[in-house]
Amino acid sequence: MASVKVFSYGSNGIAAMRERFDIEEHLSYKPAMLENHVRIFAGYSPLWEGAVASVYPHMHSNVHGLVVEVSKDVLEQMDEYEGYQDSEDDYYTRKIITVKELVEPGTFVDTECFIYLKSDLTFTHLPSRQYCECILDTLNEGQIRGMKVEDVEIHGFLNNRLYHIGKYNSEVGFTQRDTPTPA
Repeated sequence: MASVKVFSYGSNGIAAMRERFDIEEHLSYKPAMLENHVRIFAGYSPLWEGAVASVYPHMHSNVHGLVVEVSKDVLEQMDEYEGYQDSEDDYYTRKIITVKELVEPGTFVDTECFIYLKSDLTFTHLPSRQYCECILDTLNEGQIRGMKVEDVEIHGFLNNRLYHIGKYNSEVGFTQRDTPTPA
């Protein structure tokens, strides 16, 4: 069956995808990064009880994640899960982007893949601990930097401006800045 590639930078890690989409076969994946973008959080998901992730262009920043090969059937299931129906009211949109895929230590290649992007980028809530832990699981499955990722930086849009809100760490929890700092 034909497969497609998807860039996963949030809660769609390998273990989560297997469970969420009832995948029994082997999933092929590699660490990857989206250059000149930053992971942001926006909106409110009742499922996650907090904001969910998206990415936004930002020079000199990289979003780390995974390039995962999935069947077209799984892609359709992901569309439903992410609220994508190719309409104006979608929760997420799906686009084709180019990421840097790690093919061997120190060697990246440009790879085209699908990405899900949040439609409304307004920051209204912090992400939940459970959601941040899921992101850490995704990042640590790939270990693009060869070391355990311990923090999730929290960025969001307030008054149409990108801010660094704080960060999440498994041991410490959330640490917010007293005043969000422009990113």
